[in-house]
Amino acid sequence: MAPNSFKYIANLDGLRAIAALFVLLIHGSYGYFAGGWIGVDLFFVLSGFLITLLLENEYVNNQHISISKFYIRRILRLLPALIFCIVLANVLNLFSTDHSNRNHWISSLAALFYFTNILNISVLGNLSHLWSLSVEEHFYLFWPLLMTILFVRTSKKIQIRLLFSVILIITIIKIILSYNDFIYIKNIFVIDIYRFTFFRMDCLLTGALIGLMYPSLNKISVGFSNKKYSYLLLFMGFTFTYFLFTLSENSLFYKSGGFFIVNVLCAILVFIATKIPNHSLLSNKLLSWLGVRSYGIYIYHFPIFLLYEVLRVPSNISNYLLVSFLRFSTTILIAAISYTYIEKPFLNLKVKYAVKK
Repeated sequence: MAPNSFKYIANLDGLRAIAALFVLLIHGSYGYFAGGWIGVDLFFVLSGFLITLLLENEYVNNQHISISKFYIRRILRLLPALIFCIVLANVLNLFSTDHSNRNHWISSLAALFYFTNILNISVLGNLSHLWSLSVEEHFYLFWPLLMTILFVRTSKKIQIRLLFSVILIITIIKIILSYNDFIYIKNIFVIDIYRFTFFRMDCLLTGALIGLMYPSLNKISVGFSNKKYSYLLLFMGFTFTYFLFTLSENSLFYKSGGFFIVNVLCAILVFIATKIPNHSLLSNKLLSWLGVRSYGIYIYHFPIFLLYEVLRVPSNISNYLLVSFLRFSTTILIAAISYTYIEKPFLNLKVKYAVKK
């Protein structure tokens, strides 16, 4: 499949739903689903992959990339729901458990202007989960500009080698700093390996690398049957389920480069999803519906989860199941309302700024 023929694939919405579910599980399980952080990595890899393909698609068809239109499309996609999330979080915080160190103004501004990933979590309170949006937005700011330069001045081979080299450099630096438990704190500002933009570019750039290699990978995989892809997808499902229960970001495996292996597995999963469109699992109606609303599910879930924390009774299974049901159902309900009445009207405006073929 050539870059300029890449179409919407329902399976990718299924992956978004799974990624969101992983995040909800780690935030709602009190450490039981230790590997839920993989959901964020999957989001990152998928974003890097899709953005790169879309930019390459635009360049192939038009011989240039409209940076302004790209930014407008991102604003229309992200900002309306984010503003509502900030308002909702500040309202819900009035009824949530105490966050004595939280600064409402700073946390709200940090969320709105995408710098939550360099602030102390205690200051951010129920908006602390938006650090990942900051990382993605930073990627959106520089990647279209860099891609324009790469497309004009370098060959595809050089692009791939350059990207792989950058990923390798980031990986080595992360491993070294992880072993030394690196963290820099200055007042309310924090630079750590898990949230700081530079240290998370490996995920997004791994997705971007698969995007650049996509035509070549398609050629290599010619003759690989849907049945084989399905078996491989099943294997990946078991692997990620195992990681969900066992793989903490504080583990020796993670610090030794396990994060790089997870990024590669996420990239393989994304590629497989594109090769077996409308797969019975990934594109089923429930996962597709949740995937379309996964942005809302992600940004709204944490303030809602903290709201229900006041109802929790420690070491009580029936209470835990009830609180979990309330958390999940409320989050999905708010995300559904948000998508219909807040996000969708602005998404419809994106047509005016779409890439012309």
